[in-house]
Amino acid sequence: MRKGTKELFFWFVIIANIIGAVWGFVFYYGDRLASTPLQLALFVPDCPLYVSFFVISALLIASGRTKSWPSQLFIFVASAGLMKYALWTMFVIPFFNSYFLSPAVLGEYAVLFLLHFLALLEVFTFVSKVDLKWVFVAVAVVWLVLNDAVDYILGTHPTLPMMDMGQFTVLIMFTVMLSLLCPVLYYSVLRSKFRSFTKILFD
Repeated sequence: MRKGTKELFFWFVIIANIIGAVWGFVFYYGDRLASTPLQLALFVPDCPLYVSFFVISALLIASGRTKSWPSQLFIFVASAGLMKYALWTMFVIPFFNSYFLSPAVLGEYAVLFLLHFLALLEVFTFVSKVDLKWVFVAVAVVWLVLNDAVDYILGTHPTLPMMDMGQFTVLIMFTVMLSLLCPVLYYSVLRSKFRSFTKILFD
């Protein structure tokens, strides 16, 4: 990909993510944010928040401002978080298929599933731009598990269909499992020779 074409594609990705994040904040989580105490608002918009973090991370990398460990930590946590919530959404849509895949809303949630799959792929564009530090894994795990505790104890989780106790238990177990595994998985990807996705957005 030529330099000029790559720059255009980079800004297309950035603008597309900003639009997606704004749509999520305003239209999908707007009512929940309006009814949530300010001190808990950060824990409400899962995917839009981490898509926003992706945009910030991409701009940090593009501007060369990633030499400090706080920037590296931010990019790592943003990537692990986006991985988690993309996978979470891709699980929840078919898990509650009678609700999310009913004929009335099938098109909308099919598009959302695809968009979250693309968001999952985005995290790999940072692979060769993040340092390997185990402490980043620990911080990401603690942060993501804290999100789960606030979501399912204080009730800031996304609006979900009615479910029985068995479904609720499976959902919580899957969510916590993602919080524990996604930082480790991302660290493992960083250690691998998997570099091709980085070249999509960065030299």
